[in-house]
Amino acid sequence: MVRQDRYRSDIAMFRLPAPVVFFALASCLAFPGELPAAQEPARAVVSQTVKDLGIVGLGTDPEAAFTIENRGTSALEISVAPVATGLRVVQADRTIAPSASGDVRVAVDTFRAGVTTEWKVEVTTNDPGTPAIELTVKADVRNFLTVAPPSARFNFVQYGPEGGTSHIVSAQDETPLEVLGVDAPADFIKVAWRELKTPAERDADLPGRQWRIDLTIKGDAAVGPIEGYAIVRTNHPRQPRAFLPVTGFVRPLFAVTPASITLSAPPEPGDTAFRTLVVKNFGEPPLEITKASSDIAGLRATIVPVDAGHTWRVELRRDAAAAGTWTSGTLRLATNHPKVKELTVPLQLAGGAESPR
Repeated sequence: MVRQDRYRSDIAMFRLPAPVVFFALASCLAFPGELPAAQEPARAVVSQTVKDLGIVGLGTDPEAAFTIENRGTSALEISVAPVATGLRVVQADRTIAPSASGDVRVAVDTFRAGVTTEWKVEVTTNDPGTPAIELTVKADVRNFLTVAPPSARFNFVQYGPEGGTSHIVSAQDETPLEVLGVDAPADFIKVAWRELKTPAERDADLPGRQWRIDLTIKGDAAVGPIEGYAIVRTNHPRQPRAFLPVTGFVRPLFAVTPASITLSAPPEPGDTAFRTLVVKNFGEPPLEITKASSDIAGLRATIVPVDAGHTWRVELRRDAAAAGTWTSGTLRLATNHPKVKELTVPLQLAGGAESPR
């Protein structure tokens, strides 16, 4: 009897009053929106996966834009795989918010397109229903302008006589062509253009109006390779620009080999250090090296002609007993050219240690 009373007493301790139970149940039924809702994944939708740009002119940069919508409730993440030769990615919106749209824009590189007329662009997404999207770009690249000869090449010696190349530009479809201007590939190349009107100067094999383009290299051209395009600007409706490849090299008037000298310190007083340089004149007119000098005491430079006016050997000898110390200096070779009056050759002591100067 005592055990039953104790059991009833324990139940009474945990029994909630009826109004409390009713309020808790009513709260759960009255505010269902406060429970966390399941979030839908991103959903990628592309209304047009093929863009046909039609006929495009060589040297133009046509673009194709694809719109991707996100119809899900999570952010859509996209990435574009490396594109094939002939295409380049201009823009790609990597993250697209819910209920928003983004773009993938690609351009046709008409110079590298070749004979291809169709390119595929692979796009991957975090949409579980559409993990990959294939976009297609179509274009028919054509050359409407003819440039003859189709390229220019220079092999020039600095400060030599000015020279150049001439080319004829015409429209293959006989559009009434006008040349509006020509952009030089380098500051040291001059350009000029004019229309060819008389039968004697026109090319009988080319149709329509013809224009002559002249490229002339200046005497003070920078030493080094020449690489670029002379860009011919025209009024052609399909191909407003023609591109003339320009290549070549500008050599220095004089070349010294080696370009710098590392001398070994003579081990004992009275010994002589000996090195030889070769100097070449790449220009046609003969020139002279009139004097050799240096700022290192005891260094003697002897000029020995090998090919009169064009090649010399310069022999360096140094007496170890010369007073003073040095780690570096300069050999100076005087010439009789009005523009290149002196050649300088850096001299360095091997190991950077000091030697009698």
